[in-house]
This record gives sequence, structure tokens and C-alpha cells, in this order.
Amino acid sequence: MYLTTSITSEGQTIGDSLWLFDVDKGSRKVLIPLEGTNWDNRYPKYSPDGTMIVFTSQASGQAPNIWVMDSSGNNLKQLTQTGGYSCDWSPDGEWIAYTDTRSVNGKIWLMRKDGSDKHQLTF
Repeated sequence: MYLTTSITSEGQTIGDSLWLFDVDKGSRKVLIPLEGTNWDNRYPKYSPDGTMIVFTSQASGQAPNIWVMDSSGNNLKQLTQTGGYSCDWSPDGEWIAYTDTRSVNGKIWLMRKDGSDKHQLTF
């Protein structure tokens, strides 16, 4: 998996798309493109078993949020609605830790991989 940055003709960076590269086939597939108001996709992390990807996505003019999808790019689901940034998996793959973007001090939160049971870890 890798990111590509899109740049306007004026040289302004507008965001990143997520791609999957198949080394055996020498082919690539876009997982999350830049389209519509979806302007930035960053910090992708594979789940410990490799079946899912969690990442931060930010629409133009909005707060970033945490999203998850299958490692094939299917079953895309938004997990946070009030802001979330810079996420990672627990070692067992059942939990996702993330920074709540509403918090001035970058408080850390934890949620289940389906987005349920959100609770704050640091205050």
C-alpha cells in the first residue's frame, strides 16, 4: 500500500490517494481516490491479520475522520463522525486507538474495529 500526492497546476498540494500494489502481478489498484469532496487520505495501517486497513480521511473544509475497509478496498466504513486523526490497531486487531481532533491537547481515544464502544484514554 502506498500514497500518491495530487498537486494542482499551480503547484499546490491538495491531498493523497491510497493505492495497493501487487508485487507478483506488477499491477496497482486505487483503494481510495481523490474525488468529490474527499481530498486527503493518510496514515493507512493494516490490521495485525492483514485483512483490514484503517486510515484518516479528510473532506474539503471538514475535520478529518477515521475510516476502515477490507484490505482489498471493499466495505468502506466511516468510524468517527466528530473528528479523528492518526490511528493504529491494537495487537489483537479488535481495537483502534486514535487522536480526537476536537480536543485541544490531542486526547487519545479507543474504539472497537466496528466503531463502537468509543472511550477516552487520556485526559
